[in-house]
Amino acid sequence: MKVPRLQVLSLSEEELHAWQARMEARVPSDAPEDTQILRALLSTYLSVRQALSSARVAVARLKSFVFGAQSEKSRDILSGNPGPGNSSSGNDRASATGGDPGPKKSRAPRKGHGRNGVAAYTGAQRIPVPHPTFFRGYPCPNEGCTGKLYALKYPRSVLRVSGQPMLIGRIWELAGWRCHFCDKTFSAPLPAGVQEKPTYHVTAVAMIAVLRFACGFASKRLEQHQASQGIPLPASVQSALLSEAFRVLTPVLAELVRQAAQLEILHNDDTGMKILALQAAIKESQGSAGSSSKGGKERTGIHTTGIVAVTGAYRIGLYFTGRKHAGENLADVLKHRDPNLAPPIHVSDGLDHNNPAGQRVQTGKCLTHYPASVVIPMQLR
Repeated sequence: MKVPRLQVLSLSEEELHAWQARMEARVPSDAPEDTQILRALLSTYLSVRQALSSARVAVARLKSFVFGAQSEKSRDILSGNPGPGNSSSGNDRASATGGDPGPKKSRAPRKGHGRNGVAAYTGAQRIPVPHPTFFRGYPCPNEGCTGKLYALKYPRSVLRVSGQPMLIGRIWELAGWRCHFCDKTFSAPLPAGVQEKPTYHVTAVAMIAVLRFACGFASKRLEQHQASQGIPLPASVQSALLSEAFRVLTPVLAELVRQAAQLEILHNDDTGMKILALQAAIKESQGSAGSSSKGGKERTGIHTTGIVAVTGAYRIGLYFTGRKHAGENLADVLKHRDPNLAPPIHVSDGLDHNNPAGQRVQTGKCLTHYPASVVIPMQLR
């Protein structure tokens, strides 16, 4: 059927109110409800026209305003929470009509705004701010109210995130005094808990290690960042601090190796690495071998072996850098395994250099090289 073309009339608000007065005069006295309907229709029309002219209302909101909510969910049509008998789910509607409810439609998870709440900032400093005037039992300051105040269980939180260098420095300037007679100097004592040495606190060394080995932050890049922030930290100083810390943490590494050897699944693989000291030692050994009469081919490659030991939710990652292959490093780890345990599952690609020679393992070839991959034991060596 052909839809007739609508005739558009442009009337001002004054003309509409004049038309309303003429229509109300024609309404019979015994039908006052007609006057109310007329006023409601005109008021609705003016509201819709004003909303459209301001261009600040969404089409969906305008549709809901004119025609009402189209959803049949209980949270839209009921004022309170739905009870057991007020559910308006698809299954209830289908059962009421005698139809098959069918499978439920899966809804995509709602995307958030990407920001975190205050509770996510577990490492932030919490600064309590007491009210300068209020206390428990203080009269309510609201005019006309005779109640008394009590403290809220959860205070209002205001989050501010500020920037600072990855490593910060503090300088204690000790006031100095000199005797004009004996020329002896005197300095103010350091605050309690502050030591003059070492210059780099243990937390600074730990942060350098985390940035370097856990986050992959290059030493030269960290040096440039700290210099731009006015807290110099040369790459040579970083290396010296990490070398000293390594000697202290050697027992921890030995225990991690022992613990990893007891786990059920072990993954390993190699990647190339360059170490100047090892390269110089290799060149020197090559020169001495060339001048000797023994000859023979010497290994010149340098590798970093990654070994990931897994059992359930526990995971231990080990890294060894040197001239040994992944299989040789894994064999050294498995020497610490309890002989009463069953052979572990060894997961790697098909390269022979990854096999731990002299150790009994169940071989599970892996195609993805990912530590959480599915392991299929194939053979026992």
